[in-house]
Amino acid sequence: QKQVHAAALAMMAARNFEHLIHIVTRDLAEALAVDTVTLCVEAAGDGPTKAPMGGVFVLPAGRVDAMLGVDVPARLEAVEGGDQLVFGPGAGLVRSQAIVRLAPSPGSPPGLLALGSRDEGKFHAGQGTELLQFLCRLLERLFRAWLDLPN
Repeated sequence: QKQVHAAALAMMAARNFEHLIHIVTRDLAEALAVDTVTLCVEAAGDGPTKAPMGGVFVLPAGRVDAMLGVDVPARLEAVEGGDQLVFGPGAGLVRSQAIVRLAPSPGSPPGLLALGSRDEGKFHAGQGTELLQFLCRLLERLFRAWLDLPN
C-alpha cells in the first residue's frame, strides 16, 4: 500500500504530460519494486501505429479485450515471458505480470498499464487488484486533465 501511495504522489507531481509519461514508464518500476512498467494504447482508426515516447506501445485494435477479457479490469499472472507488444524489449525478462485496463475518456481507445517482474511470484491469480486499479483511475484522471479530455 505504501508503494502505491508513493507512486500516486509521484504521478501527481508531474509538471506536464510528457513528465507524467516519464514518471509512469521510468520511475514507477522502482517505486513499485518491479522490473518494467509500460503504457499501451490501442490504435484508433488511421491513428499512429508507433508511439512517440519510450515505454509507450500501440496495440492492435481489440487487443486489450483479447488480453483481459471484455469488461475485466485487471489480470495478474505468472508467465514464461511477457508479450512483446506490451513490454517491448523488456518482454523476455518478465516472469509475472499485472495488466490493468485504462479507459481515460469516453470515445478514447482503451489502454493498459503493464507491470512486469522477473520474480514469478510477484503477481499471481487471486491476488487483489484494488490498489493497482486505484493507480489506474488516478492515471486516467491525470490523462484527462493534461490532454483536456471529457469525463
